[in-house]
Amino acid sequence: MDAGQEDLSCNNRERIKEMYIIIIGCGRLGSELAFMLSEEGHDVVVIDKNSQSFARLGSAFNGITITGNGFNCEILEDAGIKKADSLLAVTDEDNTNIIAVQIAKQVYNIQNVMARVYDPKRANTYNKLGLDIISSTTVFARVLRDQLIKNNIEKAISPYQGRIALYTFEVEETLAGKMVKDINKPGIFILSMIETKGQMILPHPDYPLTEGDKITGIGTVEGREEIQKMFSG
Repeated sequence: MDAGQEDLSCNNRERIKEMYIIIIGCGRLGSELAFMLSEEGHDVVVIDKNSQSFARLGSAFNGITITGNGFNCEILEDAGIKKADSLLAVTDEDNTNIIAVQIAKQVYNIQNVMARVYDPKRANTYNKLGLDIISSTTVFARVLRDQLIKNNIEKAISPYQGRIALYTFEVEETLAGKMVKDINKPGIFILSMIETKGQMILPHPDYPLTEGDKITGIGTVEGREEIQKMFSG
């Protein structure tokens, strides 16, 4: 992994900008994110307090792994947080994830941080404080709800029998004005959350996208290239 490659793609809008990313937690979600981001050419560092968790990454993973507590400042500095573009905290402990993103944002001034929590009420509370918190419970419930009200239960269940991933993109000019229902691709990608003007919302199908919005959705790992094309202009 070459940290000197951070700026190579800054002038190419058709490619996803390569970033230096720290992921705390190497469970099912963390390992999937780490492998996917590393495969795309990003510099990825994974932190987990259990070294055996790194086995989930497989031999093809070419990032860095560090054993330790994800909110320990020494561990974070060993992971290169001072040059990091983003930090994701996706352990199975809500407190660990919340503390980690608070430290990353407030101590190291990392603006692009995100934490996964299980408790929807806590997610809402910390979002109001300016932290980017996603409740996986809420996201998945939203996906199921959207499908159920369409009386299409089979489509709600079948896409999630395989591997899924959480995708986040910034809306570019080419997608501005399109509605959520124009973006959703049943079985491939479902848009679940939008950050607009500093607020997180759960959009309805007729909600129009605005340039600069940050959108998050659930999609299949196999559909990654198609999803990336859709959001790369």
